[in-house]
Amino acid sequence: VKPLVNSRNWEFEFYRDSNQDFKRAMNIGFCPYIAILDSKKEIVWEKMGYTEGDEKMIFDLVKKVAKGEKISE
Repeated sequence: VKPLVNSRNWEFEFYRDSNQDFKRAMNIGFCPYIAILDSKKEIVWEKMGYTEGDEKMIFDLVKKVAKGEKISE
């Protein structure tokens, strides 16, 4: 994973859950698990699984949160 992250020059933190400790602690049923945190480090949106096209929706949500906007359900 690290070579991919480095090759993309991503400027955000990336974590791996090698022992699945986080997965168990958060009661995550399956991956991928995506969580968006606000500036207070609170989860404001989460999703398990992937549907084609999710990346655009997730990118739009991240932009909203970065601007301090609320995400509506």
